[in-house]
Amino acid sequence: MENKLKRFSKTDLTPYYNDLMDHMDKICNSLDECKEMIEVFKDTDSTLATNRLNRVMRILTIISTITLPFLAISGIFGMNVFAPGGIEEGDITVFIVLIVLMFAIAGGMLFLFKRRR
Repeated sequence: MENKLKRFSKTDLTPYYNDLMDHMDKICNSLDECKEMIEVFKDTDSTLATNRLNRVMRILTIISTITLPFLAISGIFGMNVFAPGGIEEGDITVFIVLIVLMFAIAGGMLFLFKRRR
C-alpha cells in the first residue's frame, strides 16, 4: 500500500506506516494475551465445576454406603416369608439384635469415613 501511494503523494509516508505497524503489533499482542487469559478462566471454571460435582458424588456415595445395611436387612426381613428369628415367632430379641447390628455397621462406616477424611 505504501508503494502505491508514493506516486500520488510527494511526502514520505514511511514513518506513518511504521507507526501503523507498531500499533497493529501492539493490538495483536494484546489480543493474544486476552485469549490466553480467557483460556485460563475457562479452565478454572471447568475445574471448579468438576470439583463441585465430585463433592456431590462423594456425599451421595457415603449416604448410600451407610444406608446399605439397613436396606439389605430390612429387605430380607420385610418379605412375607417365614425367616428364622423373625417377628412371627414372637421373640423380639432377634429383631433388636439386628437393629443394633445395623447401627453398629453404620457407625463403623461413619468412623472409617471420618478417619479417612
